Amino acid sequence: LGSKFRRKVGYMPQQQALYDNFTARRFMMYISALKGISTAVAREQTEYLLSEVELHDVMDKAIGGFSGGMKQRVLVAQSLLGSPELVLLDEPTAGLDPKQRVIIRDMIHKTAKDKIVLVSTHIVSDVETIADEIIIMKQGRIAANGTVEQLVSVLPHERRTLENAYMLHFPEKNTAGGAIDENSSV
Repeated sequence: LGSKFRRKVGYMPQQQALYDNFTARRFMMYISALKGISTAVAREQTEYLLSEVELHDVMDKAIGGFSGGMKQRVLVAQSLLGSPELVLLDEPTAGLDPKQRVIIRDMIHKTAKDKIVLVSTHIVSDVETIADEIIIMKQGRIAANGTVEQLVSVLPHERRTLENAYMLHFPEKNTAGGAIDENSSV
């Protein structure tokens, strides 16, 4: 696929496929080059996006020394390079501490104001605060979709949470342990 397509789409994989010997800045510049973003714009966006995910102070350190949460934030930042029209995020808050999750959720919410953002996650509580429209998938098929209000409206008032609405579609997994079907996502 050409750089024109890569400029329109931002993607964050679930697997942290990063170059350990690259610094965060170098990785962002590398992704910018793949997208055909000019060096001047890439520098500006790299500074801004790494600041947004609170990695500005370590952007010149090797990624190999980063924690899993820091690597996750680099991947979220790189997905937004070039201001893509469509952003695909696969488990963007997995492995993040509560503060980092809030930072990423806020960034996703802000990004979604003028872009299409698709988030695949098993962390249902994250979706509740950022999504306008939710699709619950089960084994590759749509099990339910709608707004948070629509999805929870079928529940008794005291049980109206998105997690409970989600679990309606997975009764076999509705155990005290809270296990979730690995073939499902929100």
